[in-house]
Amino acid sequence: FAAGSLSDGAFLLVEGKVCVWRGEHLVASFGPGSVVGEMGLLEGLERTATVVAELPTRAYRLSREGLLQLLEQQPRVAALFLWNLSRELCLRLRLVSRQLEATGTSGSSQQPE
Repeated sequence: FAAGSLSDGAFLLVEGKVCVWRGEHLVASFGPGSVVGEMGLLEGLERTATVVAELPTRAYRLSREGLLQLLEQQPRVAALFLWNLSRELCLRLRLVSRQLEATGTSGSSQQPE
């Protein structure tokens, strides 16, 4: 998918490899077991990055509508999916925070009160 396109779902990678691009910058690459497009699934806003398959790739798509149905029909399964997705998002945020810290661009130098 392309940055700026409308989003209503995420993809669980089963095979292959995808790369995530923001403009000319490679942000990340993901393989089997990874989820991409999760921000679109949760927010329903425009895509923030472009994802390109680097190898032949197979993935399952979960739409926002599908997630809402899963929440109604199988709440325990939906809760487990969202729990794991939350953990993955925390990991990604922690990695970005470390990268920003390492480059000295972690934002404001003011400490919270």
